[in-house]
Amino acid sequence: MHSLQRQGLQQGTCTRANRRGRSARHAPAVPKAAGAQDPVSAAEELLSQLSSDALWPQLQPHFGSKLAGQLLDKAASVRDVQLPSSVQLPTGALAAIAASVPAADASAAFGDEGTPQDDVLSHDYDAQAVARYFKRRPVMVAQRAAQLASEMSSFGLPLLGDLWTGRLQANEHARAEQLRGVIERLGPAYVKVAQAMSTRVDLLSPEYYMQIQLLQDRVPPFPCDQAKEAMSKAFGRPVDQVFSQLSSKPVAAASLGQVYRGKLKPEFGGREVAVKVQRPDVLEQVCLDLYLMRQAAEAISALPEVKTDWASLIDNWAVRFLHEMDYTREAANANLFRQQMADAGVSGVVTADVIEEFSNDVVLTTQWMDGEKLSESRASDVRELCNTLLSAYLIQLLDTGLLHADPHPGNLIRTNDGKICVLDFGLMTEVTPEQRIALVEYIAHLSIQDWENVARDLQTLGFIPADAGDPVAMGMAPALGKILVQLSGGGGASKLNIDAVMAELEDLGSTYPFRIPPFFTLILRAFSVIEGIALAVDPDYAIVQECFPYMARRLLADDDPRIRKALRDVLYGGRSRLDVQRLIKMADAFSAYTTDGLEDNVAPGATATAVARPAAVAAGQIQREPVLNPAAKDALLAVFSRRGSYVQELLVEELVAAADALSRDALSQTLRVLLGSAPVAVAMSSLEALGPLRPLLLPLTTPLELLSRLAPAVQLTDEDEEALGVVRGVFQLVARMSPDSPTAAAAGSSGGYRSVGSADASNAASERTASKLCPAVGVIGAGSYGTALAIHCARAGHPTVIWCRSQEVADEINTQHTNSRRLPGHSCPKQLRATTDLAGMVRASTLLLLAVPSAHIASTVQRCVEHLPPDAVLVCCAKGITTDTLQTMEELLLEVVPRPQHCQLAYLSGPSFAAEVAAGMPTGLTIAAREESVAKQVQWWLSAANLRCYRTTDVVGLEFGGALKNSIAIACGMADGKGYGANGRAMIITRGLHEMTRLAVAKGANPMTLGGLGGMGDLILTCTGDASRNRTLGYRLGCGESMASILEGMHGAVAEGVATTRAAKLLADSLGLAVPIISGLYTILYEDADIDDVVRGLLCLPLTSELDARMFSYEPDKEASSQQQPQQQAAYGCGV
Repeated sequence: MHSLQRQGLQQGTCTRANRRGRSARHAPAVPKAAGAQDPVSAAEELLSQLSSDALWPQLQPHFGSKLAGQLLDKAASVRDVQLPSSVQLPTGALAAIAASVPAADASAAFGDEGTPQDDVLSHDYDAQAVARYFKRRPVMVAQRAAQLASEMSSFGLPLLGDLWTGRLQANEHARAEQLRGVIERLGPAYVKVAQAMSTRVDLLSPEYYMQIQLLQDRVPPFPCDQAKEAMSKAFGRPVDQVFSQLSSKPVAAASLGQVYRGKLKPEFGGREVAVKVQRPDVLEQVCLDLYLMRQAAEAISALPEVKTDWASLIDNWAVRFLHEMDYTREAANANLFRQQMADAGVSGVVTADVIEEFSNDVVLTTQWMDGEKLSESRASDVRELCNTLLSAYLIQLLDTGLLHADPHPGNLIRTNDGKICVLDFGLMTEVTPEQRIALVEYIAHLSIQDWENVARDLQTLGFIPADAGDPVAMGMAPALGKILVQLSGGGGASKLNIDAVMAELEDLGSTYPFRIPPFFTLILRAFSVIEGIALAVDPDYAIVQECFPYMARRLLADDDPRIRKALRDVLYGGRSRLDVQRLIKMADAFSAYTTDGLEDNVAPGATATAVARPAAVAAGQIQREPVLNPAAKDALLAVFSRRGSYVQELLVEELVAAADALSRDALSQTLRVLLGSAPVAVAMSSLEALGPLRPLLLPLTTPLELLSRLAPAVQLTDEDEEALGVVRGVFQLVARMSPDSPTAAAAGSSGGYRSVGSADASNAASERTASKLCPAVGVIGAGSYGTALAIHCARAGHPTVIWCRSQEVADEINTQHTNSRRLPGHSCPKQLRATTDLAGMVRASTLLLLAVPSAHIASTVQRCVEHLPPDAVLVCCAKGITTDTLQTMEELLLEVVPRPQHCQLAYLSGPSFAAEVAAGMPTGLTIAAREESVAKQVQWWLSAANLRCYRTTDVVGLEFGGALKNSIAIACGMADGKGYGANGRAMIITRGLHEMTRLAVAKGANPMTLGGLGGMGDLILTCTGDASRNRTLGYRLGCGESMASILEGMHGAVAEGVATTRAAKLLADSLGLAVPIISGLYTILYEDADIDDVVRGLLCLPLTSELDARMFSYEPDKEASSQQQPQQQAAYGCGV
């Protein structure tokens, strides 16, 4: 009997070990399988491990008298086994053996059915199996719970004391160190939770952030002897037979394992490798913590005010966590990730090769990757690499459906060649096809702030129960929008009112059935890590906005019906007509999409700009660069591919709708040109000269009169204008695809342009037709305002070149993408090119922006006129009146520019500081041209999402408003410098506007123009803004500085108001107009009059009525008008 019992004990133990497989190492020690050692030795080993009498006092309170008989029976059964007399069975050991089974009988040790499978822990998480496992080990659970309570109270009680005594800030460093120690002692599960928090610089104070950061790769290591033993078992040979070099200490110790650096022996390839070894017995420890977390989560979720299913969240995390501990699975995940990134064309993200021969489930050997942690890198490309990484993660999330869900900073390496190496593929999450499409819809609707569809998308994703009804009908959309617009605005939590947002979230959860689905927590964690790293280098980083390039690519290329609907929502934005600016923005965003990393190999910590590049540019050694990069071409092909696309279907619908407007627009333009020509003007005047004899001499209506009456009938409506805007935008995109369009004219880093010579004569006409829709912009002048306009045009998608007098400035713009001398603190788009070749730029430009000081307008334009294309539009951005001839900029240009091109002149003005235009801040400007069609064209070209242009044909009013406001700004600055107060400033602005209007109307302007952006708007900005050069000059004069010292300190910048004041005074005198403020300012600037004396003189002027009625009676003399009309038409008309 005794021998049979001993045989049964041996067989049962061996069977149990075999069934456990690899996970048996995490359970209490058992005898080895038959053949390894005899049963007696096996029993001796077991008893020697359990023979601790100290266990009995700990076990006795948990079992009591009820279990006493069972313990004695169990002990007796063990005593009945015939063992040699040398083997002693102490009472404590017997108690420990019996206590391992706290059930009514011995069969409970092996599960409900008496089988061992439920008493085994594996890497495939099963919450119920884990619960059954630890319910049989109440002592272990109680000990761990006691440890948790002790550790948490050791930190929490002093923290409450600090809060109570007001020493929270003073003791923060000590408490942060204490918290790190608590987390380290609690082990891997809690380290993982802390690691998730350690990337969020916006959620943690600096002290706690620095301490928790230490957990990433500085967890205390376990003994190296244990690690080498695990390696030897995995390799099947001693460690020194595999490596020629192996670090004596781990190079990094993480929560689940530690890493050694080694070099394989030549017979194994001789590569440098990283060897990751798992901590001993970590599976049981992690499962115990998960069990306790889940128990606490179930208790919390039972509270009526808690809407989130925390137990499900923990279960979802636990599945991935245990998978992360299986290194065989991790190796397979790494290989799959590498293949999927290669299939998607992602070259900027790499992984370390797995050395399969020396890897198993507890040891993983991979290629060693040189570089630095992305979160610690000081290289200039970190933000760009974050966008590359973001694109790669979006591909995983929304294309492949397999997401690397553990991108903590220790797993993201910036390689020496400017790429990102992703490490540690243990924690992955799968996203179903349905969830992928729903996420695309959600991000698309979030980007256009369509809150109603966002609410429905969240219901599809599981945030709102499907049986809860329509979230829009419940009124959730406004509440969601209020919260999400804050969360998606950029800058992380540091830019939010956290208390307000949390209160709104709490109110949302208590009012509506809102919860976070388990699968979404890992997605949030992955993307919050990327955002956290980017926020460290860019405090305004907005991850929702940075997702748009990928979203544009996905929406334009995916033919799924639901994706098509999302695309339509984005492009139409609730309007009846397609918003072509959104389409252009999507195409531009598509071209900004990057998965390539850096173009140049850059060492860690270096900037991305090569120092030798400026010299190469100057020497002409840099080859011509294509304006359209491959991504931009792919974007346009996605819209206009020959195989067809949904966008093409939408565009065809819009073109059909615009056909009527196109025909009437063509007829309207033809009539406008015909009726505006000099011969027709003379003929019409002759007919009017017949007077009452007209019916007798010409009783029938002439064809010219019929055409004149037809003109109003073909005028375009607002709806027509909107339809034509769509057409122009479509052709703008088409023109950008053509290699012969002006888009492709930009050549080389020096900004050189291809001339339109005899070799290009055959293509010149087609190029010019295309460029009317997508202009090649040339900006003449690299001052602050010229640079700002160039930045705006390049950002709007126009191929833009800026002319610089200095080669040094041109090189800086081309290589460093800045103009630090004239516009410091602002970066230029990379597609903006600079050149010193004025003639070449002018020849290749469709739209020329003249942004040089008014004193240099004539000389600069004289250099351009012989190269000016016949249909190029020249827009003057300078404001002033010449001091010698008292001419406006228009009058000056009419003398310099050939007469056939007079109708192509336009003038830009309005309240616009250069720095704010460059920063993309909302701005309103006015464009004036004698030909309304030219004004419309320039208005269309320059308008964008952040800059809105209005148009007028009142060139005189716009010019006088832009010029004279500079003089009034000097006067306001003087008043502020003298301390005259806000009342005095308001009086100067108001009466100054009166004088501006008086002068402008006397020269033929419409007084209403002076009340618009080009008059009052520009005046208010210049008189009150600290960035105004004219106001600053006046302020410093008011403070007592001399004019000479002020001009010297402006470093070449021009305050136009000084010269304009003299010209305005002389012009007013010649017209016999009273302009007291301008005249008083003239005496201060040019006759050294005292400011206080001038002000007293102004206040003592005779009392008059405030308004001059004559100034607002804008009715030009009809007789004079009729006499001058033919001459004006001849001067400004282009002929037919």
